[in-house]
Amino acid sequence: MIKPSKLIVRPIDSAVYVGTLPRLESEVHSLLNKLKRDKTRQALVEFSSSLETTLANAIIRVSSSGYTIGAQQVGYAIDTAIGVRLRRDNIARAQKATSWITNTSANSLGINISSAMAVKQIASKARAEKIAGNELRLAYFRGINKGWKLNPAARKEWWVSSAHDNDDTCDDNMDEGPIMPDEAFQSGDFEPPAHINCLCNLALVFVSNKAVNRFRKTL
Repeated sequence: MIKPSKLIVRPIDSAVYVGTLPRLESEVHSLLNKLKRDKTRQALVEFSSSLETTLANAIIRVSSSGYTIGAQQVGYAIDTAIGVRLRRDNIARAQKATSWITNTSANSLGINISSAMAVKQIASKARAEKIAGNELRLAYFRGINKGWKLNPAARKEWWVSSAHDNDDTCDDNMDEGPIMPDEAFQSGDFEPPAHINCLCNLALVFVSNKAVNRFRKTL
């Protein structure tokens, strides 16, 4: 029986991810500085619109790259229809992340955008940049996972980061072992990160000799 080597997939090994992350952080930082100088509702609307576009472009770029990489890793050609759906999902995700950042930034700067927002949230530039970085990491793994799903013999495994010090839900995910790409881990997440500051990765494994041989030809 052929036993495949486990392939650990990390965003930092992707040139597209590594190139996009600092650019995204810089753009978010610039937008927040502009909002800080002009604390008006109109400025907040413009901030939200620009942020959504910035996030969507970055997330789509990284996720598409991840999908291509994932498909190559399992020896399959990309499916255009899946790519289109992935792009649509990423746009929706960018909208949601924009809402989180806009609301927390507005509270931090004292901009009253809704009477329903009576509870103050702790927000800062660092917090906004963390959310943006978190979304980019998630987009990469979402693309990777979509690519792996093309091969029915492919399985994903949660891989805890070496920087992971305290036991949490990530450890439970790793203890679960390999699962199907379309299955959720114990935490309810389909891919890392499971929380802000989560640096966990995914591992690719196979359940058949034929898939293993096909996989090795891609290395």
